[in-house]
Amino acid sequence: MPLDLLGSREVALVVAPGARGLRVGGLPSLAVALLEDRAEIAIGGDTLYFTRSAPAAVERFAAVGDEARCLRCTRVLRRGDRVLRCGGCGGLHHEGDRAEGTGELRCATYDRCCASCRRAWEAIHWTPEALE
Repeated sequence: MPLDLLGSREVALVVAPGARGLRVGGLPSLAVALLEDRAEIAIGGDTLYFTRSAPAAVERFAAVGDEARCLRCTRVLRRGDRVLRCGGCGGLHHEGDRAEGTGELRCATYDRCCASCRRAWEAIHWTPEALE
C-alpha cells in the first residue's frame, strides 16, 4: 500500500503475514517492510520489483487544497477538468476540457512529454537490471 510520509510518495508498505523467506533489497525482512522506489522483493521462489512510477493517466481534476495550475499553459485547473497526470512526477496537464472563452485545451498533447520532468507519456520509467 502506498504511504504519504511527510509529503513524500517515495515509499510503500508491504505486509506479508506468515511469509517465510521474505527478502527486501537482498536482505531478510520481517513480515512488514517499507519499500523505497526500485526495491527488489523476494518471497519463496518469486522476485518482484516495486516502483513508484506509473503510466500517465487521464482523470477528472478534484480540486483539493491549494490552487493547482496546468504545467504547460499555467492556467488554473478547475474541479472536473480532464487532466493527464504524469506517471513520473505527478504533474497535471489539461487534456481536452473546455475552458471559458478558449475552446478545447489539450495541453498534454501539445508535446509528447511532461512539461515538468520531461518524461515521455508512453515511456516506461524504469526496468530492473535483472529484467533487461
